[in-house]
Amino acid sequence: MALYLLDTNVLVAAVRQNALYGRIEQQYQLQGGPDRPFCCIVTHGEILSLARQFGWGSDKLTQLGHILTTVVSWIDISRPSLVEAYAEIDVYSASVKRTMGKNDIWIAAAAAVTSLPLLTTDRDFLHLDPTFLTCEYIDPGVV
Repeated sequence: MALYLLDTNVLVAAVRQNALYGRIEQQYQLQGGPDRPFCCIVTHGEILSLARQFGWGSDKLTQLGHILTTVVSWIDISRPSLVEAYAEIDVYSASVKRTMGKNDIWIAAAAAVTSLPLLTTDRDFLHLDPTFLTCEYIDPGVV
């Protein structure tokens, strides 16, 4: 099984246990294998904020807690190489007239430094593939 770095939107789908996540799980087999997928630690803060914004109840918060503690492994952003990759990706994105959210830049930097393919359901990272990372775009409209 291949290892992946998960974008925040993949975790949101996992918590919701929707058809999109069913398709992701079927194709990528993220749970139940010998290796756990990775997330950038920035995703941890981002999904906790989203959970509050979405008003998730106790069932979804329990599911989220399970995912955050047992399903994924975390990549810290304090490594100098990752900080350097952040700067390079931010400058590159500006040079090609692509505005990225700061959390997405950290997530992209984590994918770049670890060489893990990034699983995402949005197109915000496509301009970085293949220069900085490998982006596995999952179209959320195809279920």
